[in-house]
Amino acid sequence: MPNAPAADASGASSLLEYAAGTTLGSCREVNEDAFGVFADLDAFVVVDGCGGVSSGESAARLTVECFRRVLREQVTRTGALLVADPLAVATFRANTEVFREASTHPARRGQGAALCAVRAFEGWITIAHVGDCRVGRQRDGTLVWLTEDHDLASELRRAGASRRQQEEVGELHSTVITRAVGIGEHLPAEVGYHPTLPGDVYLLCSDGLSRQVEQSRIAAIVSRHSQDLSRCCSALLQASEDAGGQDSATVILLRLRA
Repeated sequence: MPNAPAADASGASSLLEYAAGTTLGSCREVNEDAFGVFADLDAFVVVDGCGGVSSGESAARLTVECFRRVLREQVTRTGALLVADPLAVATFRANTEVFREASTHPARRGQGAALCAVRAFEGWITIAHVGDCRVGRQRDGTLVWLTEDHDLASELRRAGASRRQQEEVGELHSTVITRAVGIGEHLPAEVGYHPTLPGDVYLLCSDGLSRQVEQSRIAAIVSRHSQDLSRCCSALLQASEDAGGQDSATVILLRLRA
Protein backbone atom coordinates (compact mmCIF):
# COMPACT_ATOMS: atom_id res chain seq x y z
CA MET A 1 0.00 0.00 0.00
CA PRO A 2 1.62 3.31 -1.06
CA ASN A 3 2.36 5.78 1.69
CA ALA A 4 1.15 3.33 4.33
CA PRO A 5 2.21 4.23 7.88
CA ALA A 6 5.30 2.42 9.10
CA ALA A 7 7.09 2.00 12.39
CA ASP A 8 9.65 4.76 12.92
CA ALA A 9 11.75 2.95 15.52
CA SER A 10 12.26 -0.61 16.69
CA GLY A 11 14.75 -2.57 18.72
CA ALA A 12 15.32 -4.54 21.89
CA SER A 13 16.76 -4.37 25.38
CA SER A 14 17.55 -7.10 27.88
CA LEU A 15 13.93 -7.02 29.11
CA LEU A 16 11.83 -6.38 26.02
CA GLU A 17 11.39 -5.76 22.31
CA TYR A 18 9.76 -2.57 21.07
CA ALA A 19 8.43 -0.74 18.04
CA ALA A 20 7.14 2.82 17.78
CA GLY A 21 5.56 4.99 15.13
CA THR A 22 3.25 7.88 14.40
CA THR A 23 1.01 8.92 11.52
CA LEU A 24 -0.29 12.36 10.63
CA GLY A 25 -3.87 11.44 9.82
CA SER A 26 -5.55 12.40 6.56
CA CYS A 27 -7.28 15.43 8.07
CA ARG A 28 -4.27 17.01 9.79
CA GLU A 29 -1.64 19.39 8.47
CA VAL A 30 0.68 19.11 11.46
CA ASN A 31 1.31 16.12 13.71
CA GLU A 32 0.99 17.33 17.30
CA ASP A 33 1.89 13.88 18.66
CA ALA A 34 5.39 12.92 19.74
CA PHE A 35 7.06 9.94 21.34
CA GLY A 36 10.24 9.13 23.21
CA VAL A 37 12.11 5.82 23.20
CA PHE A 38 14.78 5.43 25.90
CA ALA A 39 15.55 1.77 25.39
CA ASP A 40 18.65 1.62 27.59
CA LEU A 41 16.40 2.65 30.49
CA ASP A 42 13.47 0.50 29.35
CA ALA A 43 11.40 3.70 29.37
CA PHE A 44 8.94 4.96 26.76
CA VAL A 45 6.52 7.90 26.44
CA VAL A 46 3.72 8.94 24.08
CA VAL A 47 2.60 12.59 24.07
CA ASP A 48 -0.39 14.24 22.40
CA GLY A 49 -0.12 18.04 22.25
CA CYS A 50 -3.15 20.33 22.42
CA GLY A 51 -3.91 24.02 22.30
CA GLY A 52 -3.57 24.78 18.60
CA VAL A 53 -1.25 23.69 15.83
CA SER A 54 1.94 25.53 16.80
CA SER A 55 1.43 25.34 20.56
CA GLY A 56 0.34 21.70 20.61
CA GLU A 57 3.38 20.64 18.63
CA SER A 58 5.60 22.70 20.95
CA ALA A 59 4.07 21.22 24.11
CA ALA A 60 4.56 17.67 22.84
CA ARG A 61 8.17 18.34 21.86
CA LEU A 62 8.97 20.01 25.18
CA THR A 63 7.44 17.14 27.11
CA VAL A 64 9.45 14.45 25.32
CA GLU A 65 12.68 16.42 25.76
CA CYS A 66 11.93 16.88 29.44
CA PHE A 67 11.45 13.14 29.86
CA ARG A 68 14.75 12.58 28.09
CA ARG A 69 16.64 14.87 30.48
CA VAL A 70 14.91 13.88 33.69
CA LEU A 71 15.19 10.13 33.15
CA ARG A 72 18.92 10.51 32.53
CA GLU A 73 19.24 12.55 35.71
CA GLN A 74 17.08 10.41 37.98
CA VAL A 75 17.90 6.84 37.01
CA THR A 76 21.18 5.32 38.17
CA ARG A 77 22.97 2.55 36.33
CA THR A 78 21.50 -0.02 38.70
CA GLY A 79 17.97 1.29 38.16
CA ALA A 80 17.59 2.52 41.76
CA LEU A 81 15.40 5.55 42.47
CA LEU A 82 17.21 8.65 43.62
CA VAL A 83 14.04 10.49 44.64
CA ALA A 84 10.42 9.85 43.64
CA ASP A 85 9.53 7.66 40.71
CA PRO A 86 11.39 9.08 37.65
CA LEU A 87 8.26 9.00 35.50
CA ALA A 88 6.43 11.14 38.07
CA VAL A 89 9.37 13.55 38.33
CA ALA A 90 9.51 13.85 34.53
CA THR A 91 5.77 14.51 34.34
CA PHE A 92 5.88 17.25 36.97
CA ARG A 93 8.99 18.83 35.43
CA ALA A 94 7.37 18.81 31.99
CA ASN A 95 4.30 20.50 33.46
CA THR A 96 6.47 23.28 34.86
CA GLU A 97 8.35 23.83 31.61
CA VAL A 98 5.31 23.74 29.32
CA PHE A 99 3.38 26.06 31.65
CA ARG A 100 6.32 28.47 31.85
CA GLU A 101 6.65 28.66 28.07
CA ALA A 102 2.90 29.25 27.72
CA SER A 103 3.10 32.05 30.29
CA THR A 104 6.02 33.84 28.65
CA HIS A 105 5.25 33.33 24.93
CA PRO A 106 1.87 34.65 23.73
CA ALA A 107 1.88 32.29 20.74
CA ARG A 108 2.09 29.34 23.13
CA ARG A 109 -0.72 30.45 25.43
CA GLY A 110 -3.12 27.61 26.16
CA GLN A 111 -0.72 24.86 25.13
CA GLY A 112 -0.81 21.55 26.91
CA ALA A 113 -0.32 17.83 26.40
CA ALA A 114 -1.69 14.45 27.34
CA LEU A 115 0.84 11.71 27.96
CA CYS A 116 1.38 8.12 28.98
CA ALA A 117 4.73 6.64 29.94
CA VAL A 118 5.99 3.18 30.88
CA ARG A 119 9.18 1.96 32.49
CA ALA A 120 9.81 -1.79 32.62
CA PHE A 121 11.58 -3.77 35.32
CA GLU A 122 12.07 -7.48 35.96
CA GLY A 123 8.56 -8.63 36.88
CA TRP A 124 6.72 -5.29 36.90
CA ILE A 125 6.17 -1.99 35.13
CA THR A 126 5.56 1.59 36.20
CA ILE A 127 2.93 3.63 34.35
CA ALA A 128 2.41 7.41 34.50
CA HIS A 129 -0.41 9.10 32.62
CA VAL A 130 -2.22 12.41 32.25
CA GLY A 131 -5.19 13.06 29.96
CA ASP A 132 -6.40 10.59 27.35
CA CYS A 133 -3.26 8.84 26.14
CA ARG A 134 -3.60 5.19 27.14
CA VAL A 135 -1.62 2.14 28.18
CA GLY A 136 -3.04 -1.30 27.48
CA ARG A 137 -1.87 -4.84 28.14
CA GLN A 138 -2.49 -7.76 25.80
CA ARG A 139 -2.25 -11.07 27.70
CA ASP A 140 -3.57 -14.42 26.48
CA GLY A 141 -5.35 -12.68 23.61
CA THR A 142 -7.21 -10.20 25.82
CA LEU A 143 -6.58 -6.44 25.70
CA VAL A 144 -7.16 -4.56 28.96
CA TRP A 145 -6.68 -0.82 29.38
CA LEU A 146 -4.51 -0.18 32.44
CA THR A 147 -5.23 3.57 32.50
CA GLU A 148 -8.48 5.49 32.68
CA ASP A 149 -8.84 8.69 30.66
CA HIS A 150 -8.92 12.03 32.41
CA ASP A 151 -11.85 13.35 30.37
CA LEU A 152 -15.34 14.64 31.13
CA ALA A 153 -17.16 11.35 30.59
CA SER A 154 -14.72 9.44 32.79
CA GLU A 155 -14.91 12.04 35.53
CA LEU A 156 -18.72 11.75 35.48
CA ARG A 157 -18.49 7.98 35.69
CA ARG A 158 -16.17 8.19 38.68
CA ALA A 159 -18.59 10.64 40.29
CA GLY A 160 -21.49 8.19 39.88
CA ALA A 161 -23.36 9.92 37.05
CA SER A 162 -25.93 7.95 35.08
CA ARG A 163 -25.00 6.20 31.85
CA ARG A 164 -27.21 8.63 29.95
CA GLN A 165 -25.34 11.62 31.37
CA GLN A 166 -22.03 10.01 30.50
CA GLU A 167 -23.15 9.28 26.95
CA GLU A 168 -24.49 12.81 26.42
CA VAL A 169 -21.26 14.38 27.62
CA GLY A 170 -19.23 11.91 25.57
CA GLU A 171 -21.11 12.81 22.41
CA LEU A 172 -20.85 16.58 22.91
CA HIS A 173 -17.38 16.82 24.46
CA SER A 174 -15.63 13.63 23.40
CA THR A 175 -12.17 15.23 23.16
CA VAL A 176 -12.28 17.49 26.24
CA ILE A 177 -9.73 16.33 28.80
CA THR A 178 -9.71 17.40 32.44
CA ARG A 179 -5.97 17.07 33.05
CA ALA A 180 -3.09 18.10 30.81
CA VAL A 181 0.58 18.89 31.14
CA GLY A 182 1.16 22.65 31.13
CA ILE A 183 -2.40 23.88 31.68
CA GLY A 184 -1.78 24.97 35.28
CA GLU A 185 1.02 25.30 37.80
CA HIS A 186 -0.02 22.18 39.71
CA LEU A 187 -0.72 18.87 38.01
CA PRO A 188 -2.17 15.71 39.60
CA ALA A 189 -0.56 12.85 37.69
CA GLU A 190 -1.40 9.18 38.14
CA VAL A 191 1.37 6.65 38.67
CA GLY A 192 0.65 2.94 38.94
CA TYR A 193 2.60 -0.30 39.30
CA HIS A 194 1.61 -3.55 37.60
CA PRO A 195 3.04 -7.08 37.73
CA THR A 196 4.11 -8.51 34.39
CA LEU A 197 4.35 -11.95 32.83
CA PRO A 198 6.75 -13.07 30.10
CA GLY A 199 5.18 -12.57 26.69
CA ASP A 200 2.96 -9.67 27.76
CA VAL A 201 2.49 -7.04 25.06
CA TYR A 202 2.01 -3.46 26.25
CA LEU A 203 0.51 -0.76 24.05
CA LEU A 204 1.01 2.98 24.57
CA CYS A 205 -1.10 5.15 22.29
CA SER A 206 -2.57 8.58 21.73
CA ASP A 207 -6.32 8.98 21.38
CA GLY A 208 -5.89 9.10 17.62
CA LEU A 209 -5.88 5.31 17.90
CA SER A 210 -8.09 4.60 20.92
CA ARG A 211 -10.92 6.98 19.89
CA GLN A 212 -10.98 5.99 16.24
CA VAL A 213 -10.45 2.23 16.41
CA GLU A 214 -12.59 -0.10 18.51
CA GLN A 215 -10.88 -1.99 21.32
CA SER A 216 -11.81 -5.33 19.78
CA ARG A 217 -10.16 -4.31 16.50
CA ILE A 218 -7.00 -3.17 18.30
CA ALA A 219 -6.86 -6.47 20.20
CA ALA A 220 -7.29 -8.49 17.00
CA ILE A 221 -4.44 -6.64 15.29
CA VAL A 222 -2.11 -7.10 18.26
CA SER A 223 -2.97 -10.81 18.48
CA ARG A 224 -2.35 -11.30 14.76
CA HIS A 225 1.01 -9.51 14.66
CA SER A 226 2.34 -9.82 18.23
CA GLN A 227 5.46 -11.66 17.05
CA ASP A 228 6.42 -8.83 14.68
CA LEU A 229 6.05 -5.56 16.57
CA SER A 230 7.08 -3.35 13.65
CA ARG A 231 4.40 -4.89 11.48
CA CYS A 232 1.91 -4.65 14.35
CA CYS A 233 2.72 -0.97 14.84
CA SER A 234 2.20 -0.27 11.13
CA ALA A 235 -1.09 -2.17 11.15
CA LEU A 236 -2.43 -0.20 14.11
CA LEU A 237 -1.46 3.10 12.52
CA GLN A 238 -3.09 2.02 9.27
CA ALA A 239 -6.24 1.10 11.19
CA SER A 240 -6.44 4.66 12.51
CA GLU A 241 -6.14 5.98 8.96
CA ASP A 242 -8.74 3.53 7.68
CA ALA A 243 -11.11 4.68 10.43
CA GLY A 244 -11.08 8.18 8.97
CA GLY A 245 -7.72 9.65 9.96
CA GLN A 246 -9.46 12.45 11.84
CA ASP A 247 -6.51 12.76 14.21
CA SER A 248 -2.83 11.94 14.33
CA ALA A 249 -2.09 8.60 15.98
CA THR A 250 0.99 7.40 17.81
CA VAL A 251 1.78 3.88 18.99
CA ILE A 252 4.50 2.21 21.03
CA LEU A 253 4.42 -1.57 21.46
CA LEU A 254 6.48 -3.46 24.05
CA ARG A 255 6.79 -7.24 24.29
CA LEU A 256 8.39 -8.69 27.40
CA ARG A 257 10.94 -11.40 26.79
CA ALA A 258 9.97 -14.93 27.78
